[in-house]
Amino acid sequence: MRKPHESWQLYLRRAEVALAAKPNPAHLALAQWERWQEQRGRAFTLVTQNVDTLHEQAGSRALIKVHGSLDRARCTKRGCENGAPRGSVPLASVDFGPFHAFPSPRTVPRCPRCNKRMRPHIPWFDEFYAEHQDYGIQRVEERAKRSRLVLFIGTSFSVGVTDRVSTLALLREAKVLSIDPSGTSRVPGIEVIPERAEELLPRWIQALTESP
Repeated sequence: MRKPHESWQLYLRRAEVALAAKPNPAHLALAQWERWQEQRGRAFTLVTQNVDTLHEQAGSRALIKVHGSLDRARCTKRGCENGAPRGSVPLASVDFGPFHAFPSPRTVPRCPRCNKRMRPHIPWFDEFYAEHQDYGIQRVEERAKRSRLVLFIGTSFSVGVTDRVSTLALLREAKVLSIDPSGTSRVPGIEVIPERAEELLPRWIQALTESP
């Protein structure tokens, strides 16, 4: 609120880098796994803490982005059509021309509906997952309670959502795995696989698709 122009400068730099990236073999394997599950009438949910669009580019559809998305923005006024708890707009639709010419609080883009400042569609520290329906925390918890298999990929379990999902899954006595090449993400009840996801997941999916 004090320096909205500096916040936007940070997130626009991140967006420029992230939105130019391409999916790796792990992203592609997860999308293929989703299709394999669907073909057999089985449920599949991909929950990501990442804010890039790599999963969408890879073809994932059953996707919940609990930390929002760099390709969207929203109004800072709660209840606005373009703000929380339901609204957002594509980042590409926001006019950053005056802001790029002279970054300042006065040139931060304004909401076309209510004229309040726009902000990145990302939860910040001291904000809550329940503040916006796009974060999908209720859906995440519902699926964790019903899952037979939960697979964590590249997480240190230091963020609240990973702790919540692992707790709910273990209470259900689901199989819980963690792909962690460092082998350091030790949580009681979770089996750690010390391999790289971009190498392991394609092998798993190939084995699934080749099985009778």
